[in-house]
Amino acid sequence: QLSEANERLAVFLLIRSAVTLALMVATVIVTCMNTRRVANPIKFLKKQMDQIHRLKFDGQPRADSYISEIRNIQETFIHMRHCLQSFGKFVPKYLIERLTSPDESVRLAARRLGMRTEVCTVLHISLQGFDGMSEALNPTELV
Repeated sequence: QLSEANERLAVFLLIRSAVTLALMVATVIVTCMNTRRVANPIKFLKKQMDQIHRLKFDGQPRADSYISEIRNIQETFIHMRHCLQSFGKFVPKYLIERLTSPDESVRLAARRLGMRTEVCTVLHISLQGFDGMSEALNPTELV
């Protein structure tokens, strides 16, 4: 009876060890999958940020993470990218590069570009219907 009890105990311990090992392997697999779900969107965002740093707006950014915090960062980045892209339509690329250079402050870059601070008065008025009319005209007709 004692050897039969020892056999049962040995079988039980062997099964318990096998189940523990299987659970550990499953945990490692799930952890790797979740790590990729976090890392891949961040890697893609990093590539997009590198492109923006070089003022390249190729491709379409996406916000497809299942993790809400990462998705929020992606959506904010997409908005920032859109704003910079719009800003780039009105300001020459070389000027943006100078102003955003990490080794120069904006004030120093502006001084080097010949800009200066002036006190001035600005009058802003809104004319009813002007926006719609101005959008329909070409610049020469508008002036």
